[in-house]
Amino acid sequence: MQSEHPTIEPRRVRLAQQRQKESRPAPVEEAPSSKELRALYADHTEYLRHGTIGGVLKTRYADADLTLEAFEELVDLLENRGAVAWQVRAAAAWLLGQVRLSEGQKHRVSKALCVLLRERKSGMGVRWQKRVGYAALPSVALLGLGGVFALVLGRMTALPQGQMVGQAALFFSTLIGLGMLGVRWHNIVTQQRDVVLASLRTLCKFALPDSLPILFDTFTDTDTYKVSEKALLATLPKLETSQYGRIEPTLIAEMCNLLTDCTPWHPPLMIALVEALERVGTKEAIRPVQKVMSHVDRGSFPQFEVLSEAVERTLEILRARAEIEEELEAQERQYHLDPYAVIREEG
Repeated sequence: MQSEHPTIEPRRVRLAQQRQKESRPAPVEEAPSSKELRALYADHTEYLRHGTIGGVLKTRYADADLTLEAFEELVDLLENRGAVAWQVRAAAAWLLGQVRLSEGQKHRVSKALCVLLRERKSGMGVRWQKRVGYAALPSVALLGLGGVFALVLGRMTALPQGQMVGQAALFFSTLIGLGMLGVRWHNIVTQQRDVVLASLRTLCKFALPDSLPILFDTFTDTDTYKVSEKALLATLPKLETSQYGRIEPTLIAEMCNLLTDCTPWHPPLMIALVEALERVGTKEAIRPVQKVMSHVDRGSFPQFEVLSEAVERTLEILRARAEIEEELEAQERQYHLDPYAVIREEG
């Protein structure tokens, strides 16, 4: 009986792989046009804004392969931002998170999305004149038509009724114009926010450590911090011990700042940050990690035991690293004071 297991198990694996291959969507030969991307944006707006699953598994792009030409066309919509509509950009960012990409392609898309998110408060490459023109020009045109109609009506008749109609036309055109201005400006803000949300959801799926700086930045935004937290929870565990000493000190500082700022309202994020500092933290992380426990009330913190164990384990590792780092710093200072000291000692 035992001799059958090595034969049965590979067969099951092969069958599972065959079913997965058969259920995979056909490769996408051509990137969707702008019109198709607008339709895709309209169909999946609920997912972009609220993260619901509806419609995602039904799309033909879920887990599909892209040809190189289709990939280049989609990435170009993110990298060449000025002439691309926000709905198209949001759909492209979302779609690139649904298809199958190589690691190199993920890094390129992640870099483009990080640039977009960095420019989220300045129009994402779209000049303010264009944004104001999109919102204001129809309103100004409507106000102009209302004014011309009132002027013509007042010149054509001297009757009080004609003047009253002209004044009413001017009033209602002004009212409708201001309403149109508000609606179109709201559309700009909403569509820009959808680009941010679509970018964050794709970065969450990629979970690349290179995106951590922008995720820390977007976590401070009140309307995107939930999606940013989800992306951080997916990305922080990707930091490995082998990266210790090769990460920018500013990133360690941002992790420490977020750790002290988010206590105690985000228990999973606190634990993820402490465990990340356990792997890549330097001696500068000792004091922030120590402060964590002082901000946490054991009676109200739902994962106190897990956090306490993580803090103790992290502090032990960070203190050991601190001794090594201080010894290396002392050697470096000594070298700068007397560069030939090492040669004399070896001699």
